[in-house]
Parts: sequence; structure tokens; C-alpha cells
Amino acid sequence: MKPADMKTSNKKLILNYFYNNETVARPDLVGELGLSKPTVSMLVGELQDEGYLLHAGEGDTGQQGGKRPQLYTFNALCGTAVAVNIGVARIQGALTDMRLNSLKQIDAPYSEGDPQQAFSAMVGVIGELLEEASAHRLAVFGIGVSAPGIVRSESGVLVNSARLRSWGQVPLKSRLEEQFRLPVRVDNAPRNIALAEKWAGLGKHLSTFITLQADGGLGTGIFLDGKIYKGADESGGEFGHTTVDMNGPPCRCGNRGCWELYGSDEAFMKRVADGLELHSDSMMAGAVRSGARLDLPLVAECVARGDRLARQLVEEYADGLSVGLVNLVNVFNPEWIILQGQLRLLGPDFLRMVTEKVKERALYPGSDKVRIGFSGFAGDTKLIGAAALVVKEVMEGKYFRSVIYS
Repeated sequence: MKPADMKTSNKKLILNYFYNNETVARPDLVGELGLSKPTVSMLVGELQDEGYLLHAGEGDTGQQGGKRPQLYTFNALCGTAVAVNIGVARIQGALTDMRLNSLKQIDAPYSEGDPQQAFSAMVGVIGELLEEASAHRLAVFGIGVSAPGIVRSESGVLVNSARLRSWGQVPLKSRLEEQFRLPVRVDNAPRNIALAEKWAGLGKHLSTFITLQADGGLGTGIFLDGKIYKGADESGGEFGHTTVDMNGPPCRCGNRGCWELYGSDEAFMKRVADGLELHSDSMMAGAVRSGARLDLPLVAECVARGDRLARQLVEEYADGLSVGLVNLVNVFNPEWIILQGQLRLLGPDFLRMVTEKVKERALYPGSDKVRIGFSGFAGDTKLIGAAALVVKEVMEGKYFRSVIYS
């Protein structure tokens, strides 16, 4: 390896160590990373000068006494990411720091049948977020985009989408880079969610795990042996459109009996609406007649208040969700399955139902090992995942020589 390449490699190693640890003393890096004291001193100094590290005072001398070690910490505001999620009829945007904390969020509507209008809405959202960064003198490393459907991540082309049927071969990366002169990274929304969990969530110390988001559709992000799974042509991982009922109803993707028709919150709420028509005397039906919005938070509230219909429907939903999770456990043998979004509102009882059904049906020993839990992210993980695309680039050392300002 050339000396310059060795330096970059060591610098990236140190940067990632700081990212994954709160406060670090320089001498600790020598033992932990196997680098020499002069190398650590030089590279920590460079990272501090470039804004990636902050001096955090002096540490304890310990029992041996002597000079106090200098402490440093990762600077989450060394730069920012502009994150965009192409949602259903809305473009969501956020400006985040390098620890994926949101600094500002905005959104804008668009017509699902008009990709050009969606692009215009995206440009407006990104422009406003860049103005926010500029106003606060914050560096912007790049733009990350979460898109629904099949994405070629290298070229940043949205190939097609089951939810946005009029979209096809949309060159998001090249068009946005031409518009803003900033690096742009685009990928499938469920994969971005998994990336967010890997960088700053429950997947941080896991090698094989799966994320599941059920908002609207049903998307899975798969980390397999430390790498995001994409398949031969980046269309892999679409488990929401695997068949769980050969004679089931038609799906928007053109198949029949897809898992999405049984495991998404959209499918669940349709069954709830059908259930209310048959049980007009239920607590939930009474709440709707009184003006309450029929949504997942209302179902969760009614379950907590002892509504038998709501409880029965949630149990049926747990059954529909677990069918696909069993397949995931049997195929990938994950350490964790991390549930995203509003599913957390259904609470620990719902989690227990799903876990029991998966462990009862999945093959041993995978069924014994897997853990199922709710994501720790409070915000929209599709947006957080879009920002994670940029964070990954920074942590891979892509911007050591060029801090970019809006």
C-alpha cells in the first residue's frame, strides 16, 4: 500500500473509532488500533484541524500519575446532510448532523402521477434546507435520497416503483447533482432504513439483521454478514412482494397474495374499517362516530382501553405480519428483526404476540436466536436513512480534503 493510501486508511480508522465511542484519549488509540504514538498524534491533529474532532478536556492520570491525557470527541456538526424521502404524495426533507439528529424538517406536496412536479417539489425542499445550512454557517457534505421501489444505487436511477406506477428510469442522482453541484446518493428506502440502524441504531454492533417498515407498503432492509443485501441487479430484498397466499387478492405490483396485503399497516387499517361495519357497537366504532379519526393510534388507544374488537384485530394483524417474518428467519437467520414506524404504538403486547408466533413457526435454531424489537429512532427512518447515505460516505473518508459549504 502506498504511504498516502496508508495514511488515509489509518485516518479513516481513527475517525470511525471516534464516531463509535463517546470520548477518547489519544493514548487509548495506540492500544486499541495498533497505531504508533506519532501516527495517532499527527492524524488526531489533522482531524481536529479539519473540524471532525473536538477537544474535550483532560483525562485522569490513573494510578501511575504523570501527564494528563488529552481527550477528544467526534464533532457531530463537522458537517451536515440534506436528506430527502419521496413519500406518497409528499416530499419530506431534513437537515441532519452527522449523528443523524434532525436540525430542520420540511415537506411539500406533489401529484403522484407527475414525476416532473415531484422533482420540482424536491428541488424546492432541498433549496430551503441548503439556505438553512448557509444561514447557520454549516458545512453540507451531500444530499441523500430515499426512493420507493427498485433503485440502481451507483447511478442513482429510480428504475420503477409499485407505488408510483408512472415513474420509471428517473435519473435522480444526475439531475440533482446538476441542479445543486453537491454529491448525491440515492437508494431504496428500506435499504436506507437498515443503513441508519447500522450506523446509529440497534444494528450498530450486529452483523446480520433485518429492518421492517410497514407504513403504507411493506419494506425490508437486510444486513447480511456485515453488508447491505441488494441482489444481482439491486432488486433483491423485496420481501413485501413475496407470495404468502397463492389464491390471495391482487397486489399493486401485479402479483397475487403478497405479504404486503397482510402485513402492512395500510392492509391492517382496511381490515379494521371492514370490522367496524360488522361491529357497530364496539368502542372503536363509537369513537369514530364521535369524530375520531380511524387510524393506527386510535386502534392502539382502544386496545389499551379494553376494546375486544380492537384486540382481536391486532391479534389477527400479528398473525399476518409473523407469516412473512418466519420466512425471513428461515432464509437469513438474522440476529434481530427491527420493526419501524407506527407499529411501536401497538406496544409490548403486540411485540410479544409477533415474537411468540415467529418462534413457534420458524425453524430451530434460527427461531431461538432471533430477537424482535421496535426501532429506537423517534423520527421517520426513511429520512434518517437518506441522511445515513451521506454519513457513510463521510466515514469512508471521501471528504478529508474537501469540506463543502452551501
